[in-house]
Amino acid sequence: MQLPKTTALAATPKSVLGFSALLLIAAAFFGVMNAQKLKGLRMDAAHAVVPQKSSDQGPANEEELKAREAAITSAAAKVSEAQSKASKAEAELAQVQK
Repeated sequence: MQLPKTTALAATPKSVLGFSALLLIAAAFFGVMNAQKLKGLRMDAAHAVVPQKSSDQGPANEEELKAREAAITSAAAKVSEAQSKASKAEAELAQVQK
């Protein structure tokens, strides 16, 4: 049985060559667009790193340091108080379970 001959869907070398050239042009276009986007992203990342470095230097004066130390000390006191309450509750629970 023979298939019908359709010239519209035939893959001639000329049509394959034209289609591959079209795909090559499209790939080049998207490559240029991607390169421009990457350049912009790299510049944004470089500008984002500069302010971050200045904020990593820490507090500038001693008053801020003392305030932070006081906050840390009070937080540590709260944690130790909570741990002592928890240990008392565990001890009471152990006595009740006996």
